[in-house]
Amino acid sequence: LAPSAFDAWWNLYDEIAKHLRVQVTIDAKTSLLGLGEADELLADQDRDLRKQVWQATNEAWKVHDLSVAQGLNSLAGIRLKENELRSSKRPKHFLDDAFHDAGVKAETIEAMIAVARDNLPTAHKAMALIAEGMGATHYEPWDKFAPCPTSLSRQEKNSDKMTFPEAIDLVRKAFSSFHPDMGAFVDTCLADRMIEARTLPGKTPGAYSHSFLRSGKAPVFMSYSGSLDQIFTLAHELGHSLHTYSMNDLPVIQRDYPMTVAETASNVGEMLLSGYLQQQDTSKTDIVTSWADMQNGIGYLVNIPLRYEFEKALYERRQDEFLTPNDLREEMLRAHELWYGDGMETKDPMFWASKQHFHFSDISFYNFPYAFGYLFASGVYSKILEQGSDFYPAYINLLRDTGRMSAEDLAAKHLGVDLTQKDFWQTSYDIFAQKVADFERALKGN
Repeated sequence: LAPSAFDAWWNLYDEIAKHLRVQVTIDAKTSLLGLGEADELLADQDRDLRKQVWQATNEAWKVHDLSVAQGLNSLAGIRLKENELRSSKRPKHFLDDAFHDAGVKAETIEAMIAVARDNLPTAHKAMALIAEGMGATHYEPWDKFAPCPTSLSRQEKNSDKMTFPEAIDLVRKAFSSFHPDMGAFVDTCLADRMIEARTLPGKTPGAYSHSFLRSGKAPVFMSYSGSLDQIFTLAHELGHSLHTYSMNDLPVIQRDYPMTVAETASNVGEMLLSGYLQQQDTSKTDIVTSWADMQNGIGYLVNIPLRYEFEKALYERRQDEFLTPNDLREEMLRAHELWYGDGMETKDPMFWASKQHFHFSDISFYNFPYAFGYLFASGVYSKILEQGSDFYPAYINLLRDTGRMSAEDLAAKHLGVDLTQKDFWQTSYDIFAQKVADFERALKGN
């Protein structure tokens, strides 16, 4: 019955999103844009344009708020009813499936969220610095994907762009700074022609590493343009490929790992590149790299926990009542106030409608694994900083065990930490706090 009942609500949302049009005026010309086109403008240098697009997108969603609210209520209601029917022997909580699929205990996520909440002043400082860099008074919803301003960036000239061979060499050196074998892995990918990075007509956008079970290889697919963010994307995807390669002699059933640990190797790849660049005293990349670090940290450590808190509130209230669009707006505003506080003057009451993750029919609480992955990778990176190349064998073994251990067992075995306690998460958060301090120095010295 799922295609005609449960999945139908996602299909309805998807169809609404496909046909939604956002009215935007650029250079005195008004156009109706699809959501994908509008989203691209949210990363534009023009802050006024970003604000206009964000406001217009919310107005477009308001037209469909009754339909979208009906779908969100129905998805939550079906899951809650199913849990009730499966509670004959013991009560089944609405978070049980999400934690099971993620391979984590409830205590682990509670500890992680608590640390994120305890350290909100640090995240709010990052938001204030981003606003300062833009010459604004506050960090706003339309600034979530704001690029480093051209007044700060020295990466706009074509001469600053790296050729693909130069980018590969940079990533190789960054990976080798951890261990020679990791740098050699980049050469292996090149020799096996496992990196498709050309920009070609008709080539679809995006970047990913795709694993093939029979060969055990994981080619990287991207369109390389030479910008710094593309070099980070290359490091990110090669991290994914290393994860796959490290497991290719294991039984197939042991190569499937949950979202919580899926971004470990990719995030570590980016962190190695960031650390290597900072060590090279490349002043022209410092501010751009730090800007990206701030935006990533704010997203993972503020916006993702906000989504988790909102979804919890939705399910708790849905047990007793149907939530109207106004109810959903109120709950989203509460979550915004809790996590963004005074750091964001304008709140986003329509985020419950515009964020498609809330409307997936195949998975609930889709978002918290991203915060987990970011902080878990930060904890792994702290071990790299502490132990250097001596940690590499343990790192590879950690990756190999991601498909056959819970997150707690994985961390206990390879990192010697207890994920159900706040200590590990605080240590991981401290890495972001140091990045905030580094960004402030770079911003003041620019």
